[in-house]
Amino acid sequence: MRDDVTTDATTEQLVRFAGPRTYYRWTEVQSRRVGQDLQFRENYEQYADGRVRYETWQSIVENDVVYRRLETPAVDGSFVGFATGPIRQYLALESARVTRLDRGELRHYEVVGTRSRLPQEGAVTDYRANAVVRGDGLVRRLNVTYTVEDERTGCRRAVQYSFSYRRVGDATVGVERPDWVDTAERRAE
Repeated sequence: MRDDVTTDATTEQLVRFAGPRTYYRWTEVQSRRVGQDLQFRENYEQYADGRVRYETWQSIVENDVVYRRLETPAVDGSFVGFATGPIRQYLALESARVTRLDRGELRHYEVVGTRSRLPQEGAVTDYRANAVVRGDGLVRRLNVTYTVEDERTGCRRAVQYSFSYRRVGDATVGVERPDWVDTAERRAE
């Protein structure tokens, strides 16, 4: 007899993006591969002011807050991958229906589709993707649900993934310098 196990893992992220050299990013947990190890950083923040980039996070290993200053403010690969990876993974559909939506000046489309396999998961059941895509290609919202069974254990896992972009192009939202940047500056000297 198998026991049912339910877990809920949610990660939130906030991004204020004025350009590839001026932005702010916060996420509850950020993972980064270092060699063969996967490191997790809690309460991870990045801030770039156009000249330099600052980072801070709670190190689980060191049990301390880490501050770092980098001489390049450019967006790093994890920043871009966080936005594009799920679109590549989840919107490569086997079957889809596209419906035009009327929203403001730009056209939007709703894409609803299914598939039977995911590259990283293998066979999946009950797969459903629902996305709202702006006419210029920006995916404004993506919701995906599916079930996958572990072939070794027979355990089934229900997966739900979603993201949405809000206030895109909203010039009233600025990229303010966080208070912790002063500490990062002092520690870099």
